[in-house]
Amino acid sequence: MVRFESDLAQHWSLRKPAAESSDGAIASQNAIAAEIGARVLRDGGNAVDAAIAASFSVSVVEPWMSGLGGGGYMLVYLAKERRVRVIDFGMVAPKSLNPEDYPLVEGQGSGDLFQWPAVLDDRNVYGYHSIAVPTQVAGMALAHKRFATKPWADLIAPAADLADGGLPINWFATLRITAAAKDLHKFHTSSDVYLDDGQAPTADQGKPVPRRSMGKLASTLRRLAKVGARDFYEGAIAEKLVLDAEAGGNRMSAQDLAAV
Repeated sequence: MVRFESDLAQHWSLRKPAAESSDGAIASQNAIAAEIGARVLRDGGNAVDAAIAASFSVSVVEPWMSGLGGGGYMLVYLAKERRVRVIDFGMVAPKSLNPEDYPLVEGQGSGDLFQWPAVLDDRNVYGYHSIAVPTQVAGMALAHKRFATKPWADLIAPAADLADGGLPINWFATLRITAAAKDLHKFHTSSDVYLDDGQAPTADQGKPVPRRSMGKLASTLRRLAKVGARDFYEGAIAEKLVLDAEAGGNRMSAQDLAAV
């Protein structure tokens, strides 16, 4: 609800319903991913099962903040033990990273929230040089080994099915892609997935939400479901990651991935 005063100032009053449950609850950046996690809970899974399923799913429907190429942290509260366990799967830099690959631009700030010293071409933020060794898959695998109850493949399957359908281009997707269009356009892989002739895709009012192909994400997820997470670090997926990284000038090696 928006109320306009005579001075044209906007006064916002926002209300959201409270959700209550005696059997568990899940929250996610995206309603689709949250529903998948809730379905896991309804099917008898525990909180970690739901978190794993939602994590892989949100990597499909909101890939700008989550994905197989990222990392993170997980806090697990063990109610019977009244104890919290932490899984740290934060991303790490390649072992052979060379600071000379990131020359500073004298007298300039990065222009972002933190105002770091600017790096030439913002290569620490965009493109191949900005890619760290990914740890999300390993983190989910460790959480599954320690705390989950459902089969690994069953928790990845919903995300693979989502990826088959493609990225839903709703208003929020258009907003996020528009904000990043200039940088997405710099690389043909990101441009092919997210842009139409250099512009953010849009949804026509009154028509079904369009979807964009996510490339090989669905087949990658299904391979992880079938052969396990280590393929991402020591198998066929790892080989492709290293070849692609090297082609773009990134120093990530097979040894970096195997060490995760």
